[in-house]
Amino acid sequence: MIKRWHQLYGGFALSQHYLSGASLGKAELATLNDKAEIWRERLMNVSWLMRTVNERIARQANAEDQCTGRFWGRFLLLQSLTRHP
Repeated sequence: MIKRWHQLYGGFALSQHYLSGASLGKAELATLNDKAEIWRERLMNVSWLMRTVNERIARQANAEDQCTGRFWGRFLLLQSLTRHP
């Protein structure tokens, strides 16, 4: 599960250390287990998935439009302007 999280979101130094096969102390393992439980919940959460998908689409749209801000807000505004000139 930690490997899957890294494929999608990158992880952090402690989990990278763990995946490289290095041994961890008790405190490090406890921290990693706590993080892994959070990641497991997020990987099973549809809302978290949609948040991630929305962020990627928004970043791409912002880059294409050379602007910042919420993508869906711009989309809804544009949609309302085209319906009611």
